[in-house]
Amino acid sequence: MSYFVYNNKQVYYEQFGQGKSIIVLNGLMMTTASWNAFKSELSKQNRVIFVDFFDQGQTDKLVGENYNHDIQIELIRELMHHLELEKASITGLSYGANIALGFSVKYPDLVEKLVVYSAASWTSPWLKNSGESWNKAALTKDGELYMSVTFANIYSPNFMEKNMEWMNNRKNTVINYFNSPGVLERMVRLTNSSESYNVRNKLKNIKSPTLIITGKQDYITSVEEAKYLNDHIPNSDLILIEGTGHTVVYEKPHLFITTLLGFINQETLKYNV
Repeated sequence: MSYFVYNNKQVYYEQFGQGKSIIVLNGLMMTTASWNAFKSELSKQNRVIFVDFFDQGQTDKLVGENYNHDIQIELIRELMHHLELEKASITGLSYGANIALGFSVKYPDLVEKLVVYSAASWTSPWLKNSGESWNKAALTKDGELYMSVTFANIYSPNFMEKNMEWMNNRKNTVINYFNSPGVLERMVRLTNSSESYNVRNKLKNIKSPTLIITGKQDYITSVEEAKYLNDHIPNSDLILIEGTGHTVVYEKPHLFITTLLGFINQETLKYNV
């Protein structure tokens, strides 16, 4: 267990392995523990770093504070300073992918390579409306209701139909987590932190080779949004995955590992063929 101090608050992180550094950024409802299934594979040839954002996991909470993505971006900057990293590859899912984009447009020289899963360039009216629905459910303090509302669009229909037993077995664990003291309040603050998110006019600042991965059945961050990122980020490539929703790293874990490590560890990205 490791911590560093930023803004007079404790920030929790974990690191494993040696090699090229990869900073892995959580989705909104995730913690460092959410990546445990991938820890062994990710750290075989790389130094992998997991971190909890403010209001997540074992990092301090921002009770009563209003904030936006900037504070999470600076948390990552301070993490790199703490670990004495001049550059690192960065990846993330959903909320974490958007923080990764925000970091990359602000600190392009610190990013070796960028891999984003289920990312968006802005909080569209559609996303804002979804966030408001999530918050209304959270304010009831009913963990089961919050799960029902949020999970409705997270997984693809294809995945849910094939994994109903897994979903049902996981249900009580998720509900108990959401019913834990303070968790739903944190979800509201994290959701609100994305309200002003918009990097559309800054995507051209990204200097690192970038890979964008989105599921074709992602009903939160759409295929059109992924194509927009691909069109506006220099030196970027796009992969669209069939039959997969917003939680692409869980629905297709083998493709998550393959795309992430294959892209980051490949020495040559241009070939004379």
